[in-house]
Amino acid sequence: MLKMRHQDLLDRFRDLPLISRILARLLREQNPIHYYHCAQHTQDVLGETLLFASHDGVSERELELLAIAAAYHDAGYLEQYAANEPIGAKMAAEAMREAGYSESDIDTVGLMILSTQIGPGPMATSRKVLTPLAIYLLDADWGAFGREDFFEKVHQLIDETGVPQPIFYRETQDLLRAQTWLSPGAAALRNAKKLENLAALTDRIEALS
Repeated sequence: MLKMRHQDLLDRFRDLPLISRILARLLREQNPIHYYHCAQHTQDVLGETLLFASHDGVSERELELLAIAAAYHDAGYLEQYAANEPIGAKMAAEAMREAGYSESDIDTVGLMILSTQIGPGPMATSRKVLTPLAIYLLDADWGAFGREDFFEKVHQLIDETGVPQPIFYRETQDLLRAQTWLSPGAAALRNAKKLENLAALTDRIEALS
């Protein structure tokens, strides 16, 4: 039942003009060396956001705002790599204003996008929940921790950042050990596989030693 509803939501929100336009633009204009932060990542985050939030019974209106935030959360990469979140929030605000959304809804989406910004200190605790709905976007942004494609995404990031594999593996191991899911949905749907991925990553690190 959850899977069917999730697919229905995903199809419906992808068809919203302000979402379909940015998804098409991300695909058309993505930087070829952004192996991880690409159009597919945005699609992944959109799907995970709606999955976790619908699992937790979030309202239809809030799901719509979450879908917009997910679609625009990395849109700033079209202009610059570092500190791209304010740009994505601005792009979402412009699209929402044009579509007639309230200023309150626009502010909520902007705060969700800004919540994904990595701040100083340990990465696992460096992101700030600036509005309650942001927990779903934050969990979705790291949803690959608990998915089958975990190592595929890890190696995309290695290619994108240029960090040597042994170093990146250890940094990722530290992150997975420290990270906790913020939403009940993500914990229920992703934590078991995350623990499996952490164990497999630890095995790979030991094999490299």
